[in-house]
This record gives sequence, structure tokens and C-alpha cells, in this order.
Amino acid sequence: MNRSIIPQKPEDAFPFICHFIFAIVIAGSYDLAARVFLSPEDPVYSGLDPFLVALELTVAYVSIITGWLGYARSGHKWPHRDTKSGMLRFITDIAILFCYFGLIQAADPALDIFRDQFMAWICAVFALYFISDVFKRQDHKSKIRKDTNRRLNWSLSLTLVFLGISAVLYTINAHVRGLWGADDGALYMMILMSCIAMLLLYRLPKWKVHTKTGRGRSKRSGRKPSGGDPQAKANTRTRSKQ
Repeated sequence: MNRSIIPQKPEDAFPFICHFIFAIVIAGSYDLAARVFLSPEDPVYSGLDPFLVALELTVAYVSIITGWLGYARSGHKWPHRDTKSGMLRFITDIAILFCYFGLIQAADPALDIFRDQFMAWICAVFALYFISDVFKRQDHKSKIRKDTNRRLNWSLSLTLVFLGISAVLYTINAHVRGLWGADDGALYMMILMSCIAMLLLYRLPKWKVHTKTGRGRSKRSGRKPSGGDPQAKANTRTRSKQ
């Protein structure tokens, strides 16, 4: 039986569209990555400016790749639903993807106008993470299971904390003059490295896997019944009489 690869239900189409756009964003950055990382004229190690551009692009890739993995895990654990909150969450996720595209463009050395906006894109990504978590909570909160609500609230609080951290980095970047110049290059380098650490630390708690030991179950399954098998006892008595 022939089955279409395009999902028919909205709750299946939402992640399909997002994964497709993720692939487009990554594929569209190959030319920029070649110009930045493999440039024969201005290699990464040739000076401060090329190194900072390469570091910006590294931050963008860390954000996109960890975001893609995080979206896949979140979609598996908290799938999209064909509800109002599910639709709003999908729209927010699309907006996050456009922010990823903005990060790639901001790291392009040929587009100087985006250079001062790089940290603004990072802050916008975390703001949209928070909005997406709000809609996810609305879509999956339960009136019965308190542990579900606790996990959703924890995820929302974690995103809010890292949104605050990204806002602090953005404020430092916006109010320190000459941040892109040679005199303040070390400071901007520290900000970009802080962004990489922030993106990874944000994902690590969410990717923590809780495994069940199953000790109680294995003991119960391996324990023999106290009364024994009545049919086996009857067969034993019959053989002993014979």
C-alpha cells in the first residue's frame, strides 16, 4: 500500500514542517561556512576580525544544532496537538527558525549592518523559547497528574532564567562602545564564548535521561509462587503412586 510521506493530520504536519525548515537553514549556511572557515584570503587565524566572525558563526551553529535536537526531543515528549495552544506553539516555533536564519545572516562578514545585532538575535531566540514553553504548558497541563505540571513548570522556569542571562549579555554588548574594535575584541570574545556555554548549559538539564532500575519488577517476576503449580503437584503425586 502506497503511503504519502507528507503527513495528513495537523499534529503530524507541525513537526514535519519545522524539521524541513531546520534542514533548509542548515543547507543555506554552507556557502557562508565555506567563506568563513575555509577562506584562503582571510583564514580564521589571520587576525582578530576573522576569528570573531568564525566564533559568531560557531555560536549560530551551536544554537541551531542544539535547538534542532531539543525540538526533536520536545516533540517526542510533548507532541504538538491540534488545539489553539498547539497552533500558537507551532507559529512560535516557526518564528524561532527565522531567528536562527537571522543568526546565520548576522555572522556574515559581508553584511556589516547585522553585526551589531548578533546578541539581539540570541536574546530573541530565548524569548521565543519562553513563549513556546508557555504554549506547551497550556497544551499539556493536566488536572490529574501533578508530576506532569511540575515538569512543565520546571522547564518554563529554566527557560526564564536563561532568558535573563541572554538579556544581560545583550545589555553588555549594547552599552559597551567599540566592542567590535581591536581594543575590546577580548571582551566580545568572552561574550561569544559565554553564549556557547549558555546554549549548552540550557540544554543539558532538559536532556537528562531518567532511567528506571526495575528492581522491584525483576524481583516480582523472578519469585516463585508460594503455593506452587497445582497441576504440577497432581502430576507428581500420580507418578509417585505408579
